[in-house]
Amino acid sequence: MFQRVLYAIFLGFLICMFVVWAMAAWFPSPEWNDEYPGVERYEELPRPPSSEELNYLGEGEAVIRMQEYEADRAAYREWDASIEDLEREFDKKIEAQAIPVALISMLIAVIVTAAGLIYSSKLKVVAEGMLLGGIFTLFYSIGWCFVFAPTIAVLAVGVGLVFTVIMGYFKYVRNPDDTHKSGNDKHPQSDSG
Repeated sequence: MFQRVLYAIFLGFLICMFVVWAMAAWFPSPEWNDEYPGVERYEELPRPPSSEELNYLGEGEAVIRMQEYEADRAAYREWDASIEDLEREFDKKIEAQAIPVALISMLIAVIVTAAGLIYSSKLKVVAEGMLLGGIFTLFYSIGWCFVFAPTIAVLAVGVGLVFTVIMGYFKYVRNPDDTHKSGNDKHPQSDSG
């Protein structure tokens, strides 16, 4: 019994990891250095000179040091404004990449889960692994949406919820005989004597 459970969990994990790696290979995430080569994403805010430093420098050098600081600060403000624009553009690229990953992985999760439910009476252990794989993949899809494309997360969760309720209804409410048949077939009556 333990081996069957372990096999189902392992199969479900492998299905999910296959989808994750396939999405990473087919839809690679944009990288800042590839999109904007040579553009530093983070810079330290220039620090004003301390009063001790200005006193130590003397009046003439202190004026020059303050002018340098103001020039550094103006350059930082200019850099910050340009980086904000690039950040918004980069976020759009990430979201554009995340939406197909989330939707395709959600579709795969639905297909794998449906196949697991359809074949649950014929291939019990494999079907359980497929069900787990579909569930894990659906979690991946929802998590991906939530992190990278939150506007799509509602769609992913809604589709997952509706699909789960519909499949559960058809499998366990509308056709409950399937689960009882498989149990009754194991113990045939031997009245033919």
